[in-house]
Amino acid sequence: MRAMQSLRWEAHTCLPLHPDATFGLLDGLRAAGVNYASVNVGMDMNPVTQIMSVIAGFTARLAEHSDHFVLVRCFEDIEQAAAGGKLGRHAGARL
Repeated sequence: MRAMQSLRWEAHTCLPLHPDATFGLLDGLRAAGVNYASVNVGMDMNPVTQIMSVIAGFTARLAEHSDHFVLVRCFEDIEQAAAGGKLGRHAGARL
């Protein structure tokens, strides 16, 4: 059985709802030792086309900055991000 390490997370991070929004807030969270951030990409008042554009933009930028960020799909992704000093991020719509 492996020892569990302590993880730090931000459960609701809001960036500007634009595909090209700056990731400065995420950089700050990573620098502060946060291992996981759930980023809001829209809400019920945003058109679905805008939300899809935001998701596509954020996902592309995460891939471009894979040295700092990991798109999280499961808990193991968070553990791997933490081990590598990266911020795991989930981009899910809150509709």
